[in-house]
Amino acid sequence: MINIKLCGIYKYKPPYYVAWELKFADKTESIMKTRQIFTYGLIAVMLALAFTACDPDTGGGTPTVTSVTVSTAGNAAFVNKGSSLQFNAEVIGTNSPATTVTWSIETAGKKAGTTISTGGLLTVASDEAVATLTIRATSTVDNTKSGIANVTVNDSNLSNLTGDVTITVNGSPVTTANTGTQLTANYTGSEQVSCQWYRDGTAIGGATSKTYTPYESGSYTVIVSLQGYNSKISAVVTVTGTDIPPENKPVADRWSKFVNEESTATLDYSVDSDGVCAITIGGTPMPNNSTDGWNSWRASASYSYTAKANTTYKYIFKAWTDSGTRNIDGPEYYGDDDEGVYLQFFINITDTPTTYTEIGTQIPKGGIKALRFKCANQTAGTFYVEIISITEYTPRLEYELIDNGTAYRVISAKGMGGTVETPATYNNLPVTEIGSMNDDYDKGAFYRTSITAVNIPASVTSIGQCAFWDCTSLTSITIPASVMSIGSAAFWGCTSLTSITIPEGVTSIDRFTFNGCTSLTSIEIPAGVTSIGEFAFNGWTSSQTINVQFASETLANEAWGYGWRSGCDAVIKYWNGSTWE
Repeated sequence: MINIKLCGIYKYKPPYYVAWELKFADKTESIMKTRQIFTYGLIAVMLALAFTACDPDTGGGTPTVTSVTVSTAGNAAFVNKGSSLQFNAEVIGTNSPATTVTWSIETAGKKAGTTISTGGLLTVASDEAVATLTIRATSTVDNTKSGIANVTVNDSNLSNLTGDVTITVNGSPVTTANTGTQLTANYTGSEQVSCQWYRDGTAIGGATSKTYTPYESGSYTVIVSLQGYNSKISAVVTVTGTDIPPENKPVADRWSKFVNEESTATLDYSVDSDGVCAITIGGTPMPNNSTDGWNSWRASASYSYTAKANTTYKYIFKAWTDSGTRNIDGPEYYGDDDEGVYLQFFINITDTPTTYTEIGTQIPKGGIKALRFKCANQTAGTFYVEIISITEYTPRLEYELIDNGTAYRVISAKGMGGTVETPATYNNLPVTEIGSMNDDYDKGAFYRTSITAVNIPASVTSIGQCAFWDCTSLTSITIPASVMSIGSAAFWGCTSLTSITIPEGVTSIDRFTFNGCTSLTSIEIPAGVTSIGEFAFNGWTSSQTINVQFASETLANEAWGYGWRSGCDAVIKYWNGSTWE
Protein backbone atom coordinates (compact mmCIF):
# COMPACT_ATOMS: atom_id res chain seq x y z
CA MET A 1 0.00 0.00 0.00
CA ILE A 2 1.34 3.43 -0.94
CA ASN A 3 0.19 6.78 0.54
CA ILE A 4 1.19 10.02 -1.18
CA LYS A 5 1.11 13.36 0.66
CA LEU A 6 2.01 16.89 -0.45
CA CYS A 7 4.29 18.37 2.19
CA GLY A 8 5.38 21.79 0.97
CA ILE A 9 6.59 24.16 -1.72
CA TYR A 10 10.20 25.16 -1.32
CA LYS A 11 10.70 28.14 -3.58
CA TYR A 12 8.56 31.28 -3.77
CA LYS A 13 9.14 32.33 -7.39
CA PRO A 14 9.23 30.15 -10.53
CA PRO A 15 10.30 27.45 -10.96
CA TYR A 16 8.52 25.99 -7.90
CA TYR A 17 9.94 22.97 -6.16
CA VAL A 18 7.26 20.75 -4.73
CA ALA A 19 8.00 18.11 -2.11
CA TRP A 20 5.99 14.92 -2.06
CA GLU A 21 6.21 12.16 0.52
CA LEU A 22 5.62 8.53 -0.50
CA LYS A 23 4.80 6.12 2.30
CA PHE A 24 5.18 2.38 1.74
CA ALA A 25 4.06 -0.40 4.01
CA ASP A 26 7.58 -1.01 5.28
CA LYS A 27 9.47 2.23 4.62
CA THR A 28 9.17 5.90 3.73
CA GLU A 29 11.07 7.59 0.94
CA SER A 30 11.12 11.33 0.20
CA ILE A 31 11.74 12.48 -3.33
CA MET A 32 12.04 15.94 -4.82
CA LYS A 33 10.31 16.77 -8.01
CA THR A 34 10.55 20.01 -9.94
CA ARG A 35 7.68 21.33 -11.91
CA GLN A 36 7.19 24.63 -13.63
CA ILE A 37 3.77 26.06 -12.67
CA PHE A 38 2.37 29.01 -14.49
CA THR A 39 -1.17 29.40 -13.14
CA TYR A 40 -1.32 31.45 -9.96
CA GLY A 41 -4.76 30.09 -9.13
CA LEU A 42 -3.31 26.56 -9.07
CA ILE A 43 -0.43 27.75 -6.89
CA ALA A 44 -2.89 29.10 -4.33
CA VAL A 45 -4.79 25.82 -4.28
CA MET A 46 -1.56 23.86 -3.80
CA LEU A 47 -0.45 26.15 -0.99
CA ALA A 48 -3.77 25.65 0.80
CA LEU A 49 -3.51 21.89 0.36
CA ALA A 50 0.07 21.88 1.61
CA PHE A 51 -0.65 23.84 4.79
CA THR A 52 -3.77 21.85 5.73
CA ALA A 53 -2.51 18.41 4.72
CA CYS A 54 0.65 18.67 6.82
CA ASP A 55 -0.95 20.25 9.89
CA PRO A 56 -1.80 17.48 12.36
CA ASP A 57 -3.71 19.87 14.70
CA THR A 58 -6.55 20.92 12.40
CA GLY A 59 -7.42 17.58 10.92
CA GLY A 60 -7.60 19.18 7.50
CA GLY A 61 -10.35 21.80 8.06
CA THR A 62 -11.74 24.72 10.08
CA PRO A 63 -12.88 23.91 13.62
CA THR A 64 -16.68 23.89 13.88
CA VAL A 65 -19.06 23.44 16.80
CA THR A 66 -22.07 21.17 16.47
CA SER A 67 -23.41 21.26 20.04
CA VAL A 68 -22.76 22.27 23.63
CA THR A 69 -23.93 20.20 26.59
CA VAL A 70 -24.14 21.46 30.17
CA SER A 71 -24.04 19.42 33.36
CA THR A 72 -23.72 19.97 37.09
CA ALA A 73 -21.14 18.57 39.48
CA GLY A 74 -22.43 15.23 40.69
CA ASN A 75 -25.45 15.64 38.40
CA ALA A 76 -27.07 17.77 41.11
CA ALA A 77 -30.64 18.80 40.34
CA PHE A 78 -30.87 21.53 42.99
CA VAL A 79 -28.83 24.17 44.76
CA ASN A 80 -29.50 25.68 48.19
CA LYS A 81 -29.98 29.38 48.74
CA GLY A 82 -26.74 30.99 49.87
CA SER A 83 -24.60 28.18 48.41
CA SER A 84 -22.70 27.38 45.20
CA LEU A 85 -22.80 24.74 42.48
CA GLN A 86 -20.24 24.02 39.77
CA PHE A 87 -21.43 23.73 36.17
CA ASN A 88 -19.46 22.04 33.40
CA ALA A 89 -19.72 22.37 29.62
CA GLU A 90 -18.69 20.04 26.82
CA VAL A 91 -18.16 21.54 23.38
CA ILE A 92 -18.66 18.99 20.61
CA GLY A 93 -17.58 19.56 17.04
CA THR A 94 -15.18 18.75 14.23
CA ASN A 95 -11.50 19.62 13.83
CA SER A 96 -10.95 20.16 17.58
CA PRO A 97 -12.83 23.44 18.30
CA ALA A 98 -11.83 25.42 21.39
CA THR A 99 -13.66 24.19 24.50
CA THR A 100 -14.10 27.63 26.05
CA VAL A 101 -17.61 28.92 26.75
CA THR A 102 -19.33 32.03 28.08
CA TRP A 103 -21.59 31.41 31.07
CA SER A 104 -24.86 33.24 31.72
CA ILE A 105 -27.98 32.98 33.88
CA GLU A 106 -31.09 33.12 31.70
CA THR A 107 -33.70 33.33 34.47
CA ALA A 108 -35.51 36.66 34.58
CA GLY A 109 -36.20 38.27 37.95
CA LYS A 110 -33.30 36.65 39.83
CA LYS A 111 -31.63 38.51 42.68
CA ALA A 112 -28.49 40.55 41.94
CA GLY A 113 -26.53 38.35 44.34
CA THR A 114 -27.12 35.27 42.18
CA THR A 115 -24.16 35.12 39.78
CA ILE A 116 -22.08 32.71 37.74
CA SER A 117 -18.33 33.01 37.28
CA THR A 118 -16.38 32.74 34.04
CA GLY A 119 -15.48 29.23 35.16
CA GLY A 120 -19.11 28.13 35.59
CA LEU A 121 -19.41 28.40 39.39
CA LEU A 122 -22.98 29.38 40.28
CA THR A 123 -23.47 31.32 43.53
CA VAL A 124 -27.06 31.71 44.72
CA ALA A 125 -28.16 34.70 46.80
CA SER A 126 -29.43 33.85 50.27
CA ASP A 127 -32.65 35.71 49.55
CA GLU A 128 -33.20 34.29 46.04
CA ALA A 129 -36.92 34.13 45.27
CA VAL A 130 -37.10 32.31 41.93
CA ALA A 131 -37.89 28.58 42.07
CA THR A 132 -35.55 27.50 39.28
CA LEU A 133 -32.45 28.80 37.53
CA THR A 134 -31.51 28.25 33.90
CA ILE A 135 -27.79 28.27 33.16
CA ARG A 136 -26.50 28.68 29.60
CA ALA A 137 -23.04 27.97 28.21
CA THR A 138 -22.32 29.57 24.81
CA SER A 139 -19.39 28.51 22.64
CA THR A 140 -16.78 31.20 22.07
CA VAL A 141 -16.08 29.69 18.65
CA ASP A 142 -19.70 29.89 17.47
CA ASN A 143 -22.09 31.98 19.57
CA THR A 144 -25.09 30.37 17.87
CA LYS A 145 -24.26 27.11 19.63
CA SER A 146 -25.11 26.83 23.31
CA GLY A 147 -26.47 24.44 25.89
CA ILE A 148 -28.54 24.85 29.03
CA ALA A 149 -29.17 23.14 32.34
CA ASN A 150 -31.85 23.82 34.94
CA VAL A 151 -31.62 23.53 38.71
CA THR A 152 -34.20 24.18 41.37
CA VAL A 153 -33.42 26.57 44.21
CA ASN A 154 -33.90 24.96 47.62
CA ASP A 155 -34.64 26.67 50.91
CA SER A 156 -33.10 24.97 53.93
CA ASN A 157 -36.11 26.06 55.99
CA LEU A 158 -38.47 23.96 53.85
CA SER A 159 -39.04 20.23 53.79
CA ASN A 160 -37.87 18.13 50.86
CA LEU A 161 -40.29 16.13 48.75
CA THR A 162 -40.00 12.41 49.40
CA GLY A 163 -39.96 11.35 45.75
CA ASP A 164 -38.14 12.06 42.53
CA VAL A 165 -39.53 13.10 39.16
CA THR A 166 -38.70 11.58 35.79
CA ILE A 167 -40.12 12.07 32.31
CA THR A 168 -41.54 8.94 30.73
CA VAL A 169 -43.07 7.85 27.45
CA ASN A 170 -45.50 4.92 27.65
CA GLY A 171 -44.27 4.23 31.17
CA SER A 172 -40.53 4.12 30.39
CA PRO A 173 -38.01 6.85 31.31
CA VAL A 174 -36.56 8.62 28.27
CA THR A 175 -33.79 11.08 27.49
CA THR A 176 -34.87 11.78 23.90
CA ALA A 177 -38.22 12.03 22.12
CA ASN A 178 -39.78 13.23 18.89
CA THR A 179 -42.08 16.21 18.48
CA GLY A 180 -45.71 15.21 18.87
CA THR A 181 -44.90 12.54 21.49
CA GLN A 182 -46.79 12.78 24.77
CA LEU A 183 -44.47 13.15 27.77
CA THR A 184 -45.54 12.18 31.28
CA ALA A 185 -44.20 13.47 34.60
CA ASN A 186 -43.72 10.46 36.85
CA TYR A 187 -43.40 11.43 40.53
CA THR A 188 -42.53 8.64 42.95
CA GLY A 189 -43.45 10.38 46.20
CA SER A 190 -46.72 10.37 48.11
CA GLU A 191 -47.32 14.13 48.07
CA GLN A 192 -49.96 15.66 45.78
CA VAL A 193 -47.64 17.82 43.72
CA SER A 194 -48.33 20.22 40.87
CA CYS A 195 -46.37 20.27 37.62
CA GLN A 196 -44.83 22.95 35.44
CA TRP A 197 -43.22 22.09 32.10
CA TYR A 198 -40.26 24.03 30.70
CA ARG A 199 -38.76 24.36 27.23
CA ASP A 200 -35.16 25.56 27.02
CA GLY A 201 -35.44 26.80 30.58
CA THR A 202 -38.59 28.89 30.04
CA ALA A 203 -41.90 27.94 31.63
CA ILE A 204 -44.50 26.92 29.06
CA GLY A 205 -47.70 28.86 29.59
CA GLY A 206 -50.61 26.61 30.57
CA ALA A 207 -48.44 23.46 30.66
CA THR A 208 -49.27 22.50 34.24
CA SER A 209 -50.80 19.05 33.89
CA LYS A 210 -49.10 15.69 34.43
CA THR A 211 -48.70 15.20 30.67
CA TYR A 212 -47.41 17.48 27.94
CA THR A 213 -46.98 17.04 24.20
CA PRO A 214 -44.08 19.10 22.78
CA TYR A 215 -44.68 20.55 19.32
CA GLU A 216 -41.28 22.21 18.97
CA SER A 217 -37.77 20.82 19.27
CA GLY A 218 -35.80 21.79 22.36
CA SER A 219 -34.72 20.77 25.85
CA TYR A 220 -37.70 19.88 28.06
CA THR A 221 -37.90 19.50 31.82
CA VAL A 222 -40.71 19.33 34.36
CA ILE A 223 -40.71 20.72 37.90
CA VAL A 224 -42.95 19.29 40.61
CA SER A 225 -43.81 21.49 43.58
CA LEU A 226 -45.97 21.74 46.68
CA GLN A 227 -46.38 24.66 49.04
CA GLY A 228 -44.10 24.24 52.03
CA TYR A 229 -41.69 21.96 50.17
CA ASN A 230 -38.67 22.43 47.97
CA SER A 231 -39.40 21.76 44.31
CA LYS A 232 -37.77 18.99 42.30
CA ILE A 233 -36.78 19.03 38.64
CA SER A 234 -36.46 16.20 36.15
CA ALA A 235 -33.53 15.42 33.93
CA VAL A 236 -33.58 17.02 30.48
CA VAL A 237 -35.37 15.28 27.63
CA THR A 238 -34.10 16.40 24.24
CA VAL A 239 -36.94 16.67 21.74
CA THR A 240 -36.07 16.63 18.04
CA GLY A 241 -38.02 16.52 14.81
CA THR A 242 -40.07 18.86 12.66
CA ASP A 243 -41.87 21.63 14.54
CA ILE A 244 -45.62 21.12 14.38
CA PRO A 245 -47.54 24.22 13.18
CA PRO A 246 -50.31 25.65 15.39
CA GLU A 247 -52.99 24.59 12.90
CA ASN A 248 -52.19 20.93 13.63
CA LYS A 249 -52.46 21.32 17.40
CA PRO A 250 -55.57 21.00 19.57
CA VAL A 251 -57.12 24.44 20.18
CA ALA A 252 -56.13 24.33 23.84
CA ASP A 253 -52.47 23.99 22.88
CA ARG A 254 -52.63 27.02 20.61
CA TRP A 255 -53.21 29.22 23.65
CA SER A 256 -50.44 30.39 25.97
CA LYS A 257 -49.91 33.15 28.48
CA PHE A 258 -47.32 35.80 29.26
CA VAL A 259 -46.83 37.60 32.55
CA ASN A 260 -43.99 40.11 32.75
CA GLU A 261 -41.66 39.72 35.72
CA GLU A 262 -42.50 43.27 36.82
CA SER A 263 -46.24 42.74 36.57
CA THR A 264 -48.41 43.16 39.64
CA ALA A 265 -51.21 41.38 37.79
CA THR A 266 -51.62 37.61 37.52
CA LEU A 267 -53.19 35.56 34.74
CA ASP A 268 -54.64 32.06 34.56
CA TYR A 269 -56.54 30.50 31.70
CA SER A 270 -58.26 27.32 30.60
CA VAL A 271 -59.75 26.18 27.30
CA ASP A 272 -62.94 24.12 27.12
CA SER A 273 -63.93 21.49 24.55
CA ASP A 274 -65.64 24.16 22.42
CA GLY A 275 -62.42 26.14 22.09
CA VAL A 276 -63.50 28.95 24.43
CA CYS A 277 -60.61 30.36 26.46
CA ALA A 278 -61.50 31.56 29.97
CA ILE A 279 -58.96 34.19 31.07
CA THR A 280 -58.90 35.12 34.76
CA ILE A 281 -56.97 38.21 35.84
CA GLY A 282 -55.96 38.72 39.46
CA GLY A 283 -53.46 40.62 41.54
CA THR A 284 -53.15 44.39 41.36
CA PRO A 285 -54.06 46.29 38.19
CA MET A 286 -51.27 48.04 36.29
CA PRO A 287 -52.67 51.44 35.30
CA ASN A 288 -52.02 52.62 31.78
CA ASN A 289 -50.95 56.08 32.88
CA SER A 290 -47.59 54.91 34.25
CA THR A 291 -44.33 56.60 33.31
CA ASP A 292 -43.27 53.73 31.04
CA GLY A 293 -46.39 53.83 28.92
CA TRP A 294 -49.21 51.39 28.38
CA ASN A 295 -49.07 48.61 30.91
CA SER A 296 -51.83 46.25 29.79
CA TRP A 297 -49.25 44.21 27.83
CA ARG A 298 -47.61 43.00 31.06
CA ALA A 299 -50.14 40.19 31.34
CA SER A 300 -51.65 38.72 28.20
CA ALA A 301 -53.12 35.57 26.69
CA SER A 302 -51.98 34.59 23.20
CA TYR A 303 -53.42 32.50 20.38
CA SER A 304 -50.82 31.26 17.88
CA TYR A 305 -51.15 30.91 14.11
CA THR A 306 -48.91 30.58 11.06
CA ALA A 307 -48.58 33.74 8.99
CA LYS A 308 -47.10 34.58 5.59
CA ALA A 309 -44.67 37.41 5.02
CA ASN A 310 -46.03 40.68 3.58
CA THR A 311 -49.59 39.55 4.25
CA THR A 312 -52.52 41.16 6.04
CA TYR A 313 -54.95 39.11 8.14
CA LYS A 314 -58.55 39.44 9.23
CA TYR A 315 -59.28 38.30 12.79
CA ILE A 316 -62.80 37.29 13.79
CA PHE A 317 -63.38 36.39 17.43
CA LYS A 318 -66.11 36.35 20.03
CA ALA A 319 -65.57 37.88 23.46
CA TRP A 320 -67.60 38.48 26.65
CA THR A 321 -67.24 38.76 30.43
CA ASP A 322 -68.56 36.66 33.30
CA SER A 323 -70.32 39.82 34.51
CA GLY A 324 -70.12 43.56 34.03
CA THR A 325 -67.97 45.44 31.52
CA ARG A 326 -64.23 45.50 30.94
CA ASN A 327 -61.91 46.56 28.15
CA ILE A 328 -59.35 44.45 26.34
CA ASP A 329 -56.77 45.50 23.81
CA GLY A 330 -54.28 43.58 21.77
CA PRO A 331 -51.57 43.64 19.16
CA GLU A 332 -50.42 41.03 16.71
CA TYR A 333 -46.72 40.24 17.05
CA TYR A 334 -44.46 39.07 14.26
CA GLY A 335 -41.06 38.87 15.95
CA ASP A 336 -39.53 36.11 18.05
CA ASP A 337 -38.08 38.83 20.27
CA ASP A 338 -41.42 40.59 20.71
CA GLU A 339 -40.74 43.06 17.94
CA GLY A 340 -44.22 43.59 16.65
CA VAL A 341 -46.69 45.11 14.25
CA TYR A 342 -49.62 46.35 16.25
CA LEU A 343 -53.21 45.48 15.52
CA GLN A 344 -54.21 47.66 18.49
CA PHE A 345 -57.88 46.99 19.01
CA PHE A 346 -59.48 48.61 22.04
CA ILE A 347 -62.79 46.95 22.84
CA ASN A 348 -65.28 47.29 25.66
CA ILE A 349 -66.86 43.89 26.19
CA THR A 350 -69.93 43.02 28.25
CA ASP A 351 -71.55 39.82 29.54
CA THR A 352 -73.25 39.43 26.16
CA PRO A 353 -71.20 37.27 23.75
CA THR A 354 -70.36 39.53 20.79
CA THR A 355 -68.48 38.82 17.57
CA TYR A 356 -65.74 41.26 16.56
CA THR A 357 -63.90 41.65 13.26
CA GLU A 358 -60.49 43.33 13.20
CA ILE A 359 -58.13 43.95 10.28
CA GLY A 360 -54.45 43.61 11.09
CA THR A 361 -51.39 45.40 9.77
CA GLN A 362 -49.26 43.91 7.00
CA ILE A 363 -46.86 41.40 8.58
CA PRO A 364 -43.35 41.73 7.11
CA LYS A 365 -42.03 38.35 8.31
CA GLY A 366 -43.66 34.95 8.03
CA GLY A 367 -43.70 32.18 10.62
CA ILE A 368 -45.57 31.36 13.81
CA LYS A 369 -47.13 34.53 15.22
CA ALA A 370 -49.49 35.31 18.09
CA LEU A 371 -52.68 37.29 18.50
CA ARG A 372 -52.40 38.70 22.01
CA PHE A 373 -55.16 39.84 24.32
CA LYS A 374 -53.61 42.29 26.77
CA CYS A 375 -55.32 42.73 30.08
CA ALA A 376 -53.07 43.70 33.03
CA ASN A 377 -54.79 47.06 33.49
CA GLN A 378 -57.98 45.46 34.86
CA THR A 379 -57.79 42.51 37.20
CA ALA A 380 -61.33 41.83 38.33
CA GLY A 381 -63.08 38.67 37.16
CA THR A 382 -62.93 36.45 34.12
CA PHE A 383 -63.52 37.10 30.46
CA TYR A 384 -63.88 34.70 27.55
CA VAL A 385 -62.48 34.64 24.02
CA GLU A 386 -63.30 32.27 21.18
CA ILE A 387 -61.23 32.58 18.00
CA ILE A 388 -63.55 32.00 15.05
CA SER A 389 -61.12 32.53 12.17
CA ILE A 390 -57.83 34.09 11.11
CA THR A 391 -57.75 34.52 7.33
CA GLU A 392 -55.75 36.38 4.72
CA TYR A 393 -57.17 39.77 3.80
CA THR A 394 -56.63 41.98 0.77
CA PRO A 395 -56.33 45.57 2.07
CA ARG A 396 -58.28 48.35 0.38
CA LEU A 397 -59.29 51.93 0.95
CA GLU A 398 -62.70 52.46 2.51
CA TYR A 399 -64.87 55.55 2.08
CA GLU A 400 -67.95 57.29 3.44
CA LEU A 401 -70.24 59.86 1.84
CA ILE A 402 -70.00 63.45 3.10
CA ASP A 403 -71.33 66.90 2.18
CA ASN A 404 -74.90 65.70 1.67
CA GLY A 405 -73.82 62.89 -0.60
CA THR A 406 -71.77 65.00 -2.99
CA ALA A 407 -68.26 63.78 -2.07
CA TYR A 408 -66.34 61.02 -0.32
CA ARG A 409 -63.97 60.88 2.63
CA VAL A 410 -61.27 58.18 2.96
CA ILE A 411 -61.93 56.61 6.38
CA SER A 412 -59.78 53.48 6.50
CA ALA A 413 -56.68 51.92 4.96
CA LYS A 414 -56.34 49.06 7.43
CA GLY A 415 -53.71 46.53 6.52
CA MET A 416 -52.16 48.56 3.74
CA GLY A 417 -48.41 48.94 3.30
CA GLY A 418 -45.88 50.35 0.85
CA THR A 419 -46.89 53.22 -1.45
CA VAL A 420 -50.58 54.11 -1.56
CA GLU A 421 -52.25 56.01 -4.38
CA THR A 422 -55.41 57.78 -3.25
CA PRO A 423 -57.85 58.17 -6.19
CA ALA A 424 -59.34 61.54 -7.07
CA THR A 425 -62.82 60.03 -7.49
CA TYR A 426 -64.80 57.14 -6.06
CA ASN A 427 -68.14 56.00 -7.45
CA ASN A 428 -67.98 58.98 -9.83
CA LEU A 429 -67.77 61.49 -6.96
CA PRO A 430 -64.72 63.50 -5.82
CA VAL A 431 -62.61 62.36 -2.85
CA THR A 432 -62.18 65.57 -0.86
CA GLU A 433 -60.96 64.48 2.56
CA ILE A 434 -58.50 62.11 4.23
CA GLY A 435 -60.00 61.61 7.65
CA SER A 436 -61.56 59.10 10.01
CA MET A 437 -64.92 57.53 10.75
CA ASN A 438 -67.41 59.89 12.37
CA ASP A 439 -67.68 57.60 15.39
CA ASP A 440 -63.95 56.91 15.82
CA TYR A 441 -62.04 60.20 15.67
CA ASP A 442 -58.93 58.94 17.38
CA LYS A 443 -58.16 56.49 14.54
CA GLY A 444 -57.59 58.22 11.25
CA ALA A 445 -57.75 56.61 7.84
CA PHE A 446 -54.10 55.50 7.81
CA TYR A 447 -53.80 55.04 11.58
CA ARG A 448 -50.81 52.80 12.38
CA THR A 449 -50.60 51.30 8.91
CA SER A 450 -47.21 50.27 7.50
CA ILE A 451 -47.40 52.57 4.47
CA THR A 452 -44.12 54.12 3.33
CA ALA A 453 -45.47 56.80 0.97
CA VAL A 454 -48.83 58.20 -0.06
CA ASN A 455 -49.90 60.35 -3.00
CA ILE A 456 -52.91 62.57 -2.37
CA PRO A 457 -54.91 63.82 -5.37
CA ALA A 458 -55.69 67.48 -6.11
CA SER A 459 -59.34 66.86 -5.25
CA VAL A 460 -58.53 66.66 -1.51
CA THR A 461 -59.02 69.87 0.47
CA SER A 462 -58.66 68.58 4.03
CA ILE A 463 -56.33 66.26 5.96
CA GLY A 464 -58.45 65.18 8.89
CA GLN A 465 -57.83 64.44 12.54
CA CYS A 466 -55.29 61.65 13.23
CA ALA A 467 -55.19 60.84 9.51
CA PHE A 468 -51.62 59.47 9.60
CA TRP A 469 -51.27 58.92 13.34
CA ASP A 470 -48.28 56.72 14.20
CA CYS A 471 -47.42 55.76 10.62
CA THR A 472 -43.85 55.05 11.68
CA SER A 473 -42.79 53.73 8.25
CA LEU A 474 -44.05 56.77 6.32
CA THR A 475 -41.07 58.56 4.78
CA SER A 476 -42.67 60.92 2.27
CA ILE A 477 -46.02 62.43 1.44
CA THR A 478 -47.20 64.55 -1.50
CA ILE A 479 -49.77 67.12 -0.34
CA PRO A 480 -51.43 68.98 -3.22
CA ALA A 481 -52.00 72.73 -3.40
CA SER A 482 -55.73 72.11 -2.93
CA VAL A 483 -55.31 71.24 0.80
CA MET A 484 -56.51 74.09 3.04
CA SER A 485 -56.57 72.54 6.53
CA ILE A 486 -54.59 69.94 8.48
CA GLY A 487 -56.38 68.36 11.43
CA SER A 488 -55.16 67.71 14.96
CA ALA A 489 -52.53 64.99 15.39
CA ALA A 490 -52.67 64.34 11.64
CA PHE A 491 -48.99 63.32 11.51
CA TRP A 492 -48.53 62.41 15.19
CA GLY A 493 -45.63 59.98 15.63
CA CYS A 494 -44.57 59.80 11.96
CA THR A 495 -41.00 59.27 13.09
CA SER A 496 -39.62 58.31 9.67
CA LEU A 497 -41.07 61.28 7.78
CA THR A 498 -38.10 63.17 6.35
CA SER A 499 -39.76 65.88 4.26
CA ILE A 500 -43.12 67.54 3.85
CA THR A 501 -44.22 70.68 2.07
CA ILE A 502 -47.21 72.55 3.48
CA PRO A 503 -49.21 73.94 0.53
CA GLU A 504 -49.59 77.70 0.19
CA GLY A 505 -53.36 77.36 0.43
CA VAL A 506 -53.33 75.94 3.97
CA THR A 507 -54.92 78.32 6.45
CA SER A 508 -55.06 76.20 9.62
CA ILE A 509 -52.85 73.65 11.36
CA ASP A 510 -54.49 72.04 14.38
CA ARG A 511 -52.96 70.99 17.72
CA PHE A 512 -50.38 68.17 17.93
CA THR A 513 -50.30 67.99 14.11
CA PHE A 514 -46.56 67.28 13.81
CA ASN A 515 -46.02 65.90 17.30
CA GLY A 516 -42.98 63.58 17.41
CA CYS A 517 -41.96 63.99 13.75
CA THR A 518 -38.32 63.69 14.78
CA SER A 519 -36.86 62.94 11.33
CA LEU A 520 -38.02 66.20 9.75
CA THR A 521 -35.01 68.50 9.55
CA SER A 522 -37.04 71.57 8.68
CA ILE A 523 -40.50 72.76 7.76
CA GLU A 524 -41.82 76.02 6.31
CA ILE A 525 -45.12 77.51 7.39
CA PRO A 526 -46.81 79.46 4.56
CA ALA A 527 -47.85 83.05 5.01
CA GLY A 528 -51.52 82.18 4.61
CA VAL A 529 -51.69 80.12 7.84
CA THR A 530 -53.91 82.05 10.23
CA SER A 531 -54.05 79.54 13.11
CA ILE A 532 -51.81 76.87 14.64
CA GLY A 533 -52.99 74.79 17.58
CA GLU A 534 -51.18 74.08 20.82
CA PHE A 535 -48.25 71.62 20.82
CA ALA A 536 -48.31 71.48 17.02
CA PHE A 537 -44.54 70.75 17.04
CA ASN A 538 -44.32 69.00 20.38
CA GLY A 539 -41.14 66.93 20.81
CA TRP A 540 -39.10 68.77 18.19
CA THR A 541 -35.43 69.22 19.12
CA SER A 542 -32.73 71.82 18.59
CA SER A 543 -31.51 69.94 15.51
CA GLN A 544 -34.75 70.82 13.69
CA THR A 545 -35.79 74.12 12.15
CA ILE A 546 -39.17 75.80 11.67
CA ASN A 547 -39.30 78.67 9.17
CA VAL A 548 -42.10 81.12 9.90
CA GLN A 549 -43.20 83.78 7.43
CA PHE A 550 -43.60 86.42 10.10
CA ALA A 551 -41.00 89.09 10.75
CA SER A 552 -40.75 88.30 14.45
CA GLU A 553 -41.79 85.95 17.24
CA THR A 554 -44.08 88.65 18.60
CA LEU A 555 -46.08 88.82 15.39
CA ALA A 556 -46.34 85.02 15.21
CA ASN A 557 -47.58 84.81 18.78
CA GLU A 558 -50.12 87.56 18.17
CA ALA A 559 -51.50 85.59 15.21
CA TRP A 560 -51.39 82.05 16.64
CA GLY A 561 -51.15 82.45 20.39
CA TYR A 562 -48.28 81.20 22.55
CA GLY A 563 -49.24 77.52 22.61
CA TRP A 564 -48.23 76.74 19.03
CA ARG A 565 -44.60 76.22 20.07
CA SER A 566 -45.28 74.50 23.41
CA GLY A 567 -43.05 71.47 23.95
CA CYS A 568 -40.90 72.50 21.00
CA ASP A 569 -37.12 73.07 21.20
CA ALA A 570 -36.63 73.54 17.47
CA VAL A 571 -34.78 76.54 16.03
CA ILE A 572 -37.41 79.09 14.94
CA LYS A 573 -36.43 81.36 12.06
CA TYR A 574 -38.45 84.35 10.91
CA TRP A 575 -38.66 85.99 7.46
CA ASN A 576 -37.35 89.56 7.35
CA GLY A 577 -38.35 90.10 3.77
CA SER A 578 -35.20 88.74 2.20
CA THR A 579 -33.71 86.02 4.44
CA TRP A 580 -34.57 83.73 7.36
CA GLU A 581 -33.13 84.84 10.68
